[in-house]
Amino acid sequence: MTITTQITWSELIAQYDAERAEYADARAEIDAVASEEYGEEWREQNVPQDPDLVADDRMDLYVYQLQAAQLDNSIQSCDNRQDVLRTIRDHYGAGDFEIKMLSGQETMDIETELRMYAEREGVEMDAVEAKRHGDMVDAAVVDAPDGIPTDDGDPTPSECPDPLVKSLWEVVNRFTTTGSVDFQSGGRGATAARSPTGDTSAPPTPSDAPSPTSDATDE
Repeated sequence: MTITTQITWSELIAQYDAERAEYADARAEIDAVASEEYGEEWREQNVPQDPDLVADDRMDLYVYQLQAAQLDNSIQSCDNRQDVLRTIRDHYGAGDFEIKMLSGQETMDIETELRMYAEREGVEMDAVEAKRHGDMVDAAVVDAPDGIPTDDGDPTPSECPDPLVKSLWEVVNRFTTTGSVDFQSGGRGATAARSPTGDTSAPPTPSDAPSPTSDATDE
């Protein structure tokens, strides 16, 4: 038996509300802690961008500023994604998407095809992530608004702009793995602090600050 669910444009757009709220809550928490420790103007205080040059008594401030900047970027990214989805909706027209829960065999077949594709193209599997998104979405979306491209009557949303493909993939992935299309909290409120030099190791975290996670945004 195939398990399906309906998802509207409004729900696609609103899925970023909960994610944005987590970032905003963490941002407010950092602001409260940093303001108490360094004053309300803590964001404007000068701190070296190189953590090796930051004095020990300013390291907490360095981390606060870095995390706050990352969270601000994450909030803006959510806003941008929603704006782009509204533009795409206006282009393709109203209507609902119907998606099905992919079976283990279907996901295995997609991965097998991706591996064969990567071998033919001589690329690493990481390089076919966008194709994975498109293939999963095409396999899972069984009905779509009339403006969405089709192939022999079947919706092919992978031919749509990437923001819609990625948004649909996030829904499909959640539905297939958890049975729900709702945003699943992953502790994403405080992103991993990274040094400006690109070092992926997080600087020391102030004991009173929200604990950063490794789930940084990729937008």
